[in-house]
Amino acid sequence: MSPIRGAMVIWNPVHEYAHGISTRLTGGPGNSNCLGWDEAGGMGEGWGDFFATIFRMNSTFDRTKDFGMGEWANGEGIRKYLYSTSLKTNPSTYSYLDKPGYWGVHAKGEVWAEILYEVYWNLVDKHGFTANWFPPTDNHPASLAEWYFSEYVKTPRHGNTLALQLIVDGMKLQPCRPTFIDARDAIIQADELLTNGDNLCDIWQAFAKRGLGIDAKIIGGGPWGGGTRVESFSVPEDCFYFKCLYNSTMIKTLSKLLNFLEHTRRWVALVASIVLVYARDIHVAYIIAGGIVMGFIAKVLKYIIRQPRPKDKSYGMPSSHSAITIYYALSISFQLFSSPLPYLINLLLSTIALGIAISVVWSRIALGYHTHMQVIVGVSMGFAFALTWNAWWNELNPTFIKLNLNGKLGWNELKTLMKLSERFIENGFRFDIIMES
Repeated sequence: MSPIRGAMVIWNPVHEYAHGISTRLTGGPGNSNCLGWDEAGGMGEGWGDFFATIFRMNSTFDRTKDFGMGEWANGEGIRKYLYSTSLKTNPSTYSYLDKPGYWGVHAKGEVWAEILYEVYWNLVDKHGFTANWFPPTDNHPASLAEWYFSEYVKTPRHGNTLALQLIVDGMKLQPCRPTFIDARDAIIQADELLTNGDNLCDIWQAFAKRGLGIDAKIIGGGPWGGGTRVESFSVPEDCFYFKCLYNSTMIKTLSKLLNFLEHTRRWVALVASIVLVYARDIHVAYIIAGGIVMGFIAKVLKYIIRQPRPKDKSYGMPSSHSAITIYYALSISFQLFSSPLPYLINLLLSTIALGIAISVVWSRIALGYHTHMQVIVGVSMGFAFALTWNAWWNELNPTFIKLNLNGKLGWNELKTLMKLSERFIENGFRFDIIMES
C-alpha cells in the first residue's frame, strides 16, 4: 500500500469513529443529539481530526512535527492550516470562531483540534510516549500485562495515552451542547479526578496559548450559537511560572530540577550523614540534631492544625520541607561566618546554601504539595528555629568545652548518636521507644 493510500485508510475511519465516541459519550446515554451545531458541532469534527492525528504518531516525533488532514486528496490537505504547535504555521486561536470563514462546524473543529494538539504535546513532553495505546487484557502475555496492571494501572503512564484518556473522560463529564469552555473545564476536571490535578498547569498552558485561558468567555449568543468570543491567554495564579517558562528551553531542565527537589528529604539525610561521619564535630552533630527536632515540631503541628494539602487529604500545614531546609541553610550560614574562612568565601557558600533552600521551598508549591501559606509558615518556623537553636549553641558551647566535646566526636559516641537518630526516625519520633535503647 502506498503512503498516500495508507494515510487515507488511517485518517478517514478514525475521524468518523471519533464521531461515534463523542456523540455517544456527551450528555449521557439518553442524548445522541448534543453535538449538532455551533461550537458543540465544531468540537465533534475537531475530536475526529485530533484522534486521526495522534494515532499517526510514533516515538521519533516531537512537538515540531506538523500534520495535515486528507493530504491524499490534493497534496496539501483539506484544512486551512497544518496542525502544529507553531503559531506561525497555525495561528488559530479561540477568537477565530468569530471570523466569517469559521461559521461552519468543520472550520470550528480545526480550532478545537489545534487546541487539543497543544494539550497532547504538553503531556507528551512531560510524561513521554508509548507505542502501546491500549492496556492488555487479563490473558495477555504476563510480562506486559503485569506492567500495566501494577500499582498505577488506573492512570496512564505516558503522555499520549494520558491525553487520550483525559479527552475521552472529558466527553463523559461535559454537558449536552457544550461550548469550548465547557469542554476545557471538563478535561481539567477529568485530570483532577484521575491524577489529583498533577497536570493542571500543563493543560491550562495549552488552552491559554490558543486564547482559551482562564478569563475566556462568550458575550451574547444563545442556544443556537452566536455571540462574540473574548480571548484570554492567562493561566491560574499557581501556574504563572509555566506561562513564563514553558515555551523556553528551560522547561526540560526545570522538570528535572523539580524531580530532584521532590526527594529533598533523602538528599538532606544523605548529605548530613556524610558530613557527620567525615567531620565528627560536636557542632555539626548539634546542627543535625536541630534538623531532627525541627522536623518533629513540624510533624506535631501538622496533626494539631490538620490542614490538608492542595492535592490530597494528608496534612500540609506547615511545610516541613520548607522549615527544615531553611533551618539548615541559615545554620550553615551562621557556622560559616564564625569560621576563619575569608568573608567573600563565606558569603558565596552562604548564598549557595540559601539558594538551594529557596529552590526547595519553591518546588513545594510548584509540585502542588503545599499552598503558599503552608510554605510561608514553614519558612517562618525554619527561620525562627535556626535563630533560637544557634543562640542555644552559644549558651551550651562552654559546657561542651568543659566536657571535652569541643573537638572530634569519638567513634563510640558517633555510633551511639547515629543509632539514636535511626531509631528516632524509624519509630515516628516517639521518645518513649527511643529512650528504651
